[in-house]
Amino acid sequence: MGPADVNNILKVMEAMAELELAISEFYKTCGEIWQEDKPFWSGLAEAEICHVEFIKSMAGRLRKNPGIFEIARPINTVAINTAINGVKNNVQKLKKGDFDKKKALFISRDTELSILESKYADMLKTTDHDFKTLVTEITVQTENHRNLLTHKIEQAKGTFS
Repeated sequence: MGPADVNNILKVMEAMAELELAISEFYKTCGEIWQEDKPFWSGLAEAEICHVEFIKSMAGRLRKNPGIFEIARPINTVAINTAINGVKNNVQKLKKGDFDKKKALFISRDTELSILESKYADMLKTTDHDFKTLVTEITVQTENHRNLLTHKIEQAKGTFS
């Protein structure tokens, strides 16, 4: 992979890390609003912060040895920035009281289902074992988040007004 491609992928990874931070802020805000569920929301928020650290490690591995990477599926920063703006907008709506818990749970689940959250494995091809391990960890945690949110939605059915 050439220097221009590496630079572009690093910008994408930086934007993906920013998206993870925005999602973490959404979860943290939910925990502040619904204190009875704070441990649930805090756990999700902390995992998103871990994803940021994983992305930083992945970027470092790409910088260190770009020759063992190739672009598998291009992702552009425009799509990621749109998602970031959407999440930040939802944080503001949460703070204003525009969302009830039901809506927050559905938004959270849909975020975890989003293409950006689930396509880390499709972005680059590499033989770097540690890079692949980090991608797998993000993917597994994201799937667990979806499952936890789906379960929480199922548990709450009938309690939503």
